[in-house]
Amino acid sequence: MNDSKNNIKKLKEAIKHDIVHTWFNNIKKNKKFFLSDSTGVNIKARKVLTGVILMQEFLKKKIPQKENNIATIIPTSVAGSLVNIALLNLGKTVCHLNYTSDLNSLDNSIKISNANTLITSKKFISILNDKGFNLSNSIAKLNIVYLEDLKTYANTFKKIKYYLLTFIHVSILKWLFAQKNQPDKTAFILFSSGSENTPKGIRLSHKNIVGNVIQSSYMLNIQNNDVLIGTLPIFHSFGLTVCAILPQLIGISAVYHPDPTDGVTISELVSKYKGTMLFATPTFLRLYTKNQKINPQLFQNLNKVIVGAEKLPENTKKEFQERFNVNVYEGYGTTETSPVISCNSPNNEQIQNKASTVGRPLIGTKVIIVDPKTYKELDIDQEGLVMVSGIQVMQGYLGDNLKTQNVLKTINDAIFYNTGDRGKMDKDGFLTIIDRYARFVKIAGEMMSLSKLEFEICKHVKDIEVCATSLYDDKKGEKIILLHTGDINIKKLKQELLGSINPLFIPNNFIQVNEIPKLGSGKVNFSKVKQIAKDNLIR
Repeated sequence: MNDSKNNIKKLKEAIKHDIVHTWFNNIKKNKKFFLSDSTGVNIKARKVLTGVILMQEFLKKKIPQKENNIATIIPTSVAGSLVNIALLNLGKTVCHLNYTSDLNSLDNSIKISNANTLITSKKFISILNDKGFNLSNSIAKLNIVYLEDLKTYANTFKKIKYYLLTFIHVSILKWLFAQKNQPDKTAFILFSSGSENTPKGIRLSHKNIVGNVIQSSYMLNIQNNDVLIGTLPIFHSFGLTVCAILPQLIGISAVYHPDPTDGVTISELVSKYKGTMLFATPTFLRLYTKNQKINPQLFQNLNKVIVGAEKLPENTKKEFQERFNVNVYEGYGTTETSPVISCNSPNNEQIQNKASTVGRPLIGTKVIIVDPKTYKELDIDQEGLVMVSGIQVMQGYLGDNLKTQNVLKTINDAIFYNTGDRGKMDKDGFLTIIDRYARFVKIAGEMMSLSKLEFEICKHVKDIEVCATSLYDDKKGEKIILLHTGDINIKKLKQELLGSINPLFIPNNFIQVNEIPKLGSGKVNFSKVKQIAKDNLIR
């Protein structure tokens, strides 16, 4: 890797430009670059460029010129990646809707996005409907543009015309087909997961995205011959920035599949395209590890498996590494930080990863641990509120200045984002996340992390998933309810827990479920977990 000063210089230079400028320059000079997906699409750099120009010319005729915010419901695919760039080329702001959220959240997202046009696919809407996501009422009032209609528009003459145009100088191409965006213009509006409350519209600028792409590529020491396997949904910030945008801006090839739970197809794509990098969540790693249909040899080309979005259990990491002989590196981020804040990575001349941590902050990123009441910075190894400053910190929440002011704080002349997470930094600069502050319970004056409780429980029960939540209790203030997916000898478990946790925090109620509710990103849907707990206790 380059030295730190040189990396910072390159980072400062990169963020002077918008995504479109950076994209055109990289696609034009990188002839080996290709994009592929599980539908059989496989196109190299020049055809990627042709495809984007065709798509934006098609979309220009379908979208009213005065509309700025354009909604999308698109799969993780080559077409999905091209839609992003095509809309940005037109100077639009892309609003990726979370199609796996409940309909109230989806309706709220559409409303606050102020979008009147939706880009989607008839086939994808049909697939979502078959999976139980009936979006017809939510999207009925929108001007819907179906990507299938591009085939009619893109006749042979247009394909040849735009393909030949890709041979001209990049400066002329940008003049002809690229709307110049200021680096501070909002590029994307993403919606928070809604795992704890109503989704918020998060405004990410061109500068946020370009900066975080460059930061992430330095941390991961990405090489020109790396091939990224992208399966996370594009409405998920990790899926958007790292899986969809990063490959196109830095020029590494990418292969896409829209279903991150489909381990068999993903393993076949890794083998076929010699994939070297896979981005996932712990939930998906568990699925791959337990799927006996996956031949471990299919993963032999992987050298970086990066996990984020939720805490990585040590047993999940160990089981995956032992079965597939691939190292797993945990990172940390939030949608509000574009998303990557820190990450473990392969060692080089220095130690770059440490067990039970989420790695060191990315270059150009400042992480401090503060007292949540006074915002006073705490010492090394002291637990407190995690605050983040850097080029990747969002512009704010769409249409909600109050919530923006509540999470963006100026400390020592720098803007810091309040993550809502409790964590600590060690003497070597590695960050450890303890839990969300929202997932701490207070019983009889004592505090405990629900994640720590789950960790202790998983030491005594195997091959089942658990999730703890809390409800109001008129005697103790709060009581703990545990959802679990398999049979548990409750009496035995309670006895075993007495040796490791305060008896106050042994769950009051145990509820067996078929599965722990998850969001499309693989994260636990905590609001739904709490609702299940309420519903079961009312009966």
